[in-house]
Amino acid sequence: MAGEVLVIGARPEAVAQVRHEVVRLARMMPFTQEQIEDIEIAIGEAVSNAVIHGSPAGDCCEVTIRCECLTDRFVVRISDEGCGFDPSALSCATPSSLVEAGRGLHVMRSLMDEVDFTFHSGTTVQMVKLLEIERSKGDFAAPNLSH
Repeated sequence: MAGEVLVIGARPEAVAQVRHEVVRLARMMPFTQEQIEDIEIAIGEAVSNAVIHGSPAGDCCEVTIRCECLTDRFVVRISDEGCGFDPSALSCATPSSLVEAGRGLHVMRSLMDEVDFTFHSGTTVQMVKLLEIERSKGDFAAPNLSH
């Protein structure tokens, strides 16, 4: 297992930095370009939500991003200081009914293999992108991210 942690201030301009770092890590795994783009879009949605909705004190709050490269999956956990919400309340929404807001959760769920929420001292979304074993050549060893 290899992993990395990134902590940012809850500022909208930090979202691009997080996307860049997470994509850098995901590229260490044998994902297709399409899968990398899925990860990038889903991460952007989740971090934007954490900054906008999960930071009650604005940019004084922190958002923590944890990435893990495992042998069969890439796991990203994004934690904020917000009080949370009811994800099931949004699960019935259709993309056409989400005119102004609320598309982020639908996008994350459609691009990632798993999306789960926990609510303890803030909100954490865990997103997983599975490796398609048949596309992998041989056994994949998680990269060593130690500096």
